[in-house]
Amino acid sequence: MDNTYKTNKYRQPLFEIVGITSTELTFAVAFAYMESEQIENFCWVLEKLKELFVKKDLCPQVILTDRDLALMKAIEIMFPKSINLLCRFHINAGAKCKQHVVNDLQKTIDTLWMEVVWASDEVEYGQPLHQLEQACVDYSGFINYMKDTWLTPHRHRFVGARINQVLHLGNTTTNRASFQKSFYEVEHAHISPFYGYLRGSVSRAALRHIAEELLRVDYVGTNRKICGCTLRTSYGLTCACELGRYALGGIPIPIDVVHVHWRKLTMEVELEVGVDDGSEVDMTYAIDELWKLFRSLDVIGKRALKSRICELAYPTMTPLCPPPEKLKTKGGVEKKGKKPA
Repeated sequence: MDNTYKTNKYRQPLFEIVGITSTELTFAVAFAYMESEQIENFCWVLEKLKELFVKKDLCPQVILTDRDLALMKAIEIMFPKSINLLCRFHINAGAKCKQHVVNDLQKTIDTLWMEVVWASDEVEYGQPLHQLEQACVDYSGFINYMKDTWLTPHRHRFVGARINQVLHLGNTTTNRASFQKSFYEVEHAHISPFYGYLRGSVSRAALRHIAEELLRVDYVGTNRKICGCTLRTSYGLTCACELGRYALGGIPIPIDVVHVHWRKLTMEVELEVGVDDGSEVDMTYAIDELWKLFRSLDVIGKRALKSRICELAYPTMTPLCPPPEKLKTKGGVEKKGKKPA
């Protein structure tokens, strides 16, 4: 979930929601023009998002955002069971803007910061953090900003040592591409009988992750402690120690050990037979009540109700009017009387 700041002709924030496919590309879920970026505005958008779910008890396992505190609070209210992670791209961009360090330290600080963010456990996290603090001893403003704004309150939302225990399926940034690749193009590395049950049934992105993890088997063997099982916990795919056990037994990778996310290229949800008797989507009673309400209103009330119904009946139309002239939506406001350089 991300907001585009007033770069449209209506001068309103454009809130975008996308999902991730098994091919590791994106598809659009919804978007909304917002009057304001307050908690109640975000709650309204998320409430509308809930209405799109086929099953009422469905909710996203992981939601990725930037550090918009109002949006984060709205997610906490509307999706209390979801895990809210923060976009690493925005965090790293913010880190670069706040550095103001001499050039010879720039590369060192960038490297240490990335080691902090990508640390796979608490030991790996603590060592580069201590080194970063030492490197920034003369730049207390920067290190205090990173600790007070990001690490202390939010490290569980973006540092690898924490989020590697979350099934985020490899999504750590809100910057995404767009959708469509095939299950059925087989790469040379995946022709082995070891992938026999997976070819044509899981995405190539999943096969590539597994192939990369297979390179660790010679070192890991079947030892779970050495493996760490990050690919299992974060991606829902077979990790090195599992692959080691299958290879040792001469067994192809079973299809049912791959998370269902990687096994589908459709957004359709299969409902259980006999569960839906049609009553949940029947609108007869609601339409009758609307007619009763409409007849009971005065002229002004009827106009207001008709306007709201038309918004639903004609979703491509909008009461928003474009500005009378094209407005500049980017760049700072020019000061009057300022002489050109």
